[in-house]
This record gives sequence, C-alpha cells and structure tokens, in this order.
Amino acid sequence: MPRVTEGVESLLEKIDSWKDTVQELTFGQYVNQIEPLIKDITNAKTPGLLRIMTLSRSKGLTVKAAIIAGVEDGIIPYPRADYQEERRLLYVGMTRAQEYLFLTRCRRRTGRTARSGTINVAGIRRSSPFL
Repeated sequence: MPRVTEGVESLLEKIDSWKDTVQELTFGQYVNQIEPLIKDITNAKTPGLLRIMTLSRSKGLTVKAAIIAGVEDGIIPYPRADYQEERRLLYVGMTRAQEYLFLTRCRRRTGRTARSGTINVAGIRRSSPFL
C-alpha cells in the first residue's frame, strides 16, 4: 500500500510551483485549482480506496459500496430545496452501489450537528420521507 505522505509531498510541490499565480486567485478559485490535483493524487496512490463526495458529484460513477449519511427528514430533503431534485439526488446516490448500500441517520443530534437541516434541535428525528 502506498504511503499517504507521497501524495502530500507531490501536492505540496505542485502548489509551491503556483506561488506566483496563487496571489492573484480568490480563495474559491484556489480551491477549484487544488481539488482536481488532490483527486488525481489520491486516485493514483490509492485507486478505488475511498471517495467522499456530494450526491450530485456521484452521478455517473459506480462503486462497490456506498454510504449515504444523514438520510433523515430535514436533511434529505433539505427544507428549502426542490423536493423532486432532492429525491432525484438520493436516487442517484443510492444507485451508485454495485454490492453494498448503507444509509445512516440519527435519532437525535447533539453538539455542532444538532442544528443541521432542521430547527427541531432537541426533538427526535424521523427518517427521510423518501424511504
């Protein structure tokens, strides 16, 4: 198995080569430049080991196992989002898995995640209505 530091060293070398250009970029542009490099290095060093992505970014990919976290009312679907689009995105995420699909939810959230997706901070959370 390749060392993780090899990928980090390669990434740092590429970032260092941009030091003159980086000063002209906004933070968003900088992140957009680095993200593909991180993906390339990760895929080259550890092909297929782990991908963390949004549901919308998973379109067109297939994986052996998919884990979709936060499949609860107030997060999926998000209250201020288009209901049909949220349903489509969950479907896209669920159909990426070839062998294993895991959906997670919390009965009760505490700490920083307590306010995620809903104003019902102290209450019991329900599964997503899409399930």
